[in-house]
Amino acid sequence: MLKEIRYPLILFILTLSIIVTILLYPINYICVRDTVSDEIYLSLPLKHESEFSMRWIHSVELEPWEEFFTVNTAKQIVLDRTRFKAFGAGVPESAGKRVDTTDGYITFLDINQVMPTLIYGISPTAQHIFSYDNVDFPLYETVKADRGVEITVEQHSLFYRYIH
Repeated sequence: MLKEIRYPLILFILTLSIIVTILLYPINYICVRDTVSDEIYLSLPLKHESEFSMRWIHSVELEPWEEFFTVNTAKQIVLDRTRFKAFGAGVPESAGKRVDTTDGYITFLDINQVMPTLIYGISPTAQHIFSYDNVDFPLYETVKADRGVEITVEQHSLFYRYIH
């Protein structure tokens, strides 16, 4: 009798342990949230060696700009490179370790600047687009005009994600 109960009980405990472990295991996410309301617009699982970018139309030059970021092993956001068509207001004469000038763009490479806070003001004029994992997210279509978004790396379990 005890033998008949022991096998299903062990199987039940093992299954329950696996489910609890999966639900509580922390996963890293790239999150884009409203700086005023704290509403999360995007929360995407962070992949190993991930890169994301933000592109927009510069308000003065009316030319496209794009900044590329990586996430280091300490889960910090790092500015890797930036590309733009023309120098203008607020643009340093150089950044990073290398400069490339192909396809009509100026690209500052190997910047490697940790960004403790990454905030963008979103507007329909600038048309900010967040790109991750080969998918574009036009924030200017979702975020209220002239609102800020903060981009962070956060760690949550599946259970936490389900209840929030």
